[in-house]
Amino acid sequence: EHIFRLPDGMTDELPEQSLDWLKRYGLTDHEIAENYRYWPDKNRHVWHPDVTEPKFIEARSVMPYATPKSLQFGDKIWAIITQFELDTKSGEPICFVEDVVSKIKLQRYVNTVSLFGSNMPSHAVNYIVKLRPSKIFIWLDSDKFREANRMASLLRINTAQVSVVLNPEDPKATPIEKIKEFLK
Repeated sequence: EHIFRLPDGMTDELPEQSLDWLKRYGLTDHEIAENYRYWPDKNRHVWHPDVTEPKFIEARSVMPYATPKSLQFGDKIWAIITQFELDTKSGEPICFVEDVVSKIKLQRYVNTVSLFGSNMPSHAVNYIVKLRPSKIFIWLDSDKFREANRMASLLRINTAQVSVVLNPEDPKATPIEKIKEFLK
């Protein structure tokens, strides 16, 4: 089994710059407190699944010239499958997005899973088939439309109705009214 240890020195106190960045996308204080910690050594806010022993974290910088802007540690496939287990309900619609902020924002309206990028691991398809979602939405950033269509083609073979959302704005930057319209 994959052994993973959370980094030392993480704190619940996010710096103002991280808080401002997360709130710019409409996340509430509660959503931020529930989902993020701060890693001072790397100057990044950190997300991990809400489990006792996480095996994956994503550490994001909000500094304008940070490269890379996102660091991922641990087992990404475990994190995607854990989201299915914690955040989705059988027979209901599900939406796939690239990033955690989009996941948190869209989760208010539909079961949502972050892919931590623009590709779906083949293991995830088995979980989707078991969930029997009534509808699947794939909402990647607009520059990943080709990847979204490939994913949709794969899912159409095995599951329910699949829609690709084409929007010039990232899901996290989309106003609530438009989100509700796209997820009908």
